[in-house]
Amino acid sequence: MIWTSVEQIIMIHSKIIAKTGGLDGIRDMNGLESAFAAPMQTFDGIELFKTDLEKIARLMASLQTTPLSMATSVSAQ
Repeated sequence: MIWTSVEQIIMIHSKIIAKTGGLDGIRDMNGLESAFAAPMQTFDGIELFKTDLEKIARLMASLQTTPLSMATSVSAQ
């Protein structure tokens, strides 16, 4: 599986914010790094999330805490 980096996600986030508006930046860098590390967890050498779908689902669950600054006029209402 090709996995993205935190730096790539920050760049993508900045590009989206530049086009759509909102606050650019990182609200919680540790939370963001943790979210991207979570799908790659192992226990006793065995992957906890074996399939790509499981890894993506875990990543999305981790990102629900919104470590990126994403406030827009819509979300601020």
